[in-house]
Amino acid sequence: MAALAVASTIGAEVWGLRTHTLHQDGQWESAKLALARPVMGAVGFVATPVALSGNVLDLGAWHGFQQIAWHRPVDAARIAFNFELGTGAHLSALYGGTAGGWAGLRLSRHPSLPSRHFLSANDGKMMQAEALEVAVGPGWHHVALDLGEVTRATLDGRPLPVTHGVAPGPRRVGFRGSAGPSRIDDVEITLRDGRVLRDDFRNRGGLQRALWIGFLVLAAIETLRRAARLVPPQADWVRLSLALTACVVAGLGWLAQTRSLGRLYPSEVPEGLYANRIETPSQAIARLGALEDPRPAVLVLGGSQAWGAGAGVEEEVWTARLEAALGGAFRVWNAGISGNDSRATVSLYRELWAPLKPRLVIGVFGVNDNDPAVLAASLTELVQVSEASGTDLVLVQEAVAPEAPRLPDFSANREVMATIAARHEVPLFDMHIALARRRDEGLLWWDFVHLSAHGQRLFSESLAPVVREALGPADDGSPSAL
Repeated sequence: MAALAVASTIGAEVWGLRTHTLHQDGQWESAKLALARPVMGAVGFVATPVALSGNVLDLGAWHGFQQIAWHRPVDAARIAFNFELGTGAHLSALYGGTAGGWAGLRLSRHPSLPSRHFLSANDGKMMQAEALEVAVGPGWHHVALDLGEVTRATLDGRPLPVTHGVAPGPRRVGFRGSAGPSRIDDVEITLRDGRVLRDDFRNRGGLQRALWIGFLVLAAIETLRRAARLVPPQADWVRLSLALTACVVAGLGWLAQTRSLGRLYPSEVPEGLYANRIETPSQAIARLGALEDPRPAVLVLGGSQAWGAGAGVEEEVWTARLEAALGGAFRVWNAGISGNDSRATVSLYRELWAPLKPRLVIGVFGVNDNDPAVLAASLTELVQVSEASGTDLVLVQEAVAPEAPRLPDFSANREVMATIAARHEVPLFDMHIALARRRDEGLLWWDFVHLSAHGQRLFSESLAPVVREALGPADDGSPSAL
């Protein structure tokens, strides 16, 4: 019976690891799911067990930069948690959250993004920041934050010079990860009334699962004994051998699950939990076809970065901000389509939008193309079609997060864009360099290629002078048909 109990317990743990999700945990809300323009991996993070592999929460899973908040505001007096960072990773503990923003404590193993205490706006822009002279090494660490008019923080028992206080009252509490492994565990939120909210990210109901597994294993053993018509003492030895075998199999299953299987990303994400709100090509075409505006048009072409994936609300999309920056004299039409490469984008432009003669076209490319030769041909066609329709053109090299893994053909695509722009004397703007220079002004990214609300703001601010120059002096005011 002891061997059967061990096998059942281990089996129950494996079952729990394979079925537990953040959605099932139910105590945290993912910021990515609330975005008006969704990004990749948002549903997979909460609907699959990958993020909770090993009974800890990895905010670097599913393309990283995950942000979660406790499911309701709380009047917290103390926040404590354990964390572990991969090489080059960083983690921000967010607290005192209101509609206006957060206080945060960033703990980092990234050489260019040091640990710091900060105040940020709700869009991710850091309003105040103070560097912390702390070394975060490999392995697990413990952080405690005592909140009040003066916040006190400790890292592994050592005081941290944190100064920003938190007024009493319900506030949001959360965490934000980075591109690399950013794991948290054993979160405890002590409320001012003495209650303690806990989450160790384990799948509860282990005893019930163990009883079911034990019953199934016992039934299998007895079925085999009866089929072989064994009687004591031979039957007892067979029962023991089978129970021990079940222990070994369960143990191997546990090792496989914790060391490798639990970290494998599924080929499909469960459907039905959350609606897919990423705009399809047909939806984008229909949206643009229904728009009417008497102002001259600036047409934006590209993939999801052009579309504005990552914006929390529609007003935060960089094209909406660009339109406002142009003073309302031009309507900026966003024809970005998630996943489209340059060939598909230029084809749509040639067939649908070039005949409408927009005043200016902005082509944002560099990430979705996996063949630099195809990109070169597509950009050449884009230039030719624009010249034929009398439309000015600006090319923008897409940006990726500096922490992003090496993306195939990204460097080659950047060189192709520079070559085509120089050959045809087309204005070229390097958004990748522009954002990299401002990488530590706030929380810029939702993943390797999609920008936060603050990142969208920086995108628009960086590009606006180039667009103004390309548009030149005001024309005669004749409206564009687009």
